[in-house]
Amino acid sequence: MSLHLGTETRDPLPDDIIVFEPEPGLSRETVTALTSGTVRRIKVGTVLGKITASGKYIEHDAAAVDGSQAAWAVAVDNVTVPAAADAEISVIRYHATLRDEGLIFKAGISAPNRAAGIASLLGRYIFTA
Repeated sequence: MSLHLGTETRDPLPDDIIVFEPEPGLSRETVTALTSGTVRRIKVGTVLGKITASGKYIEHDAAAVDGSQAAWAVAVDNVTVPAAADAEISVIRYHATLRDEGLIFKAGISAPNRAAGIASLLGRYIFTA
């Protein structure tokens, strides 16, 4: 998701996806985004899974078997993860309501897998509207 302002395009901001957040200190957490050997950009709204073995976060992947197949959080920072190092990122981890259309899933995700990801977030009291 990018916002188009005339000829300008900007990355999404937290206010673009957050409908309700009782208190940032309650809903947000700073976590470690796992490097993947290539530079990649995580944008606000990206749905993240948590690697079971390391506790680090990576983009949710419904086909994975490392823990990231379950949606655990949603990015509220635009972060570039370097090829050779992890990065810190702020995420919504608990109780909040987010705009459904602002959520960013892995390209090509099926409708049932997207619904399962949203259901996984619901289990963490992250609602969509």
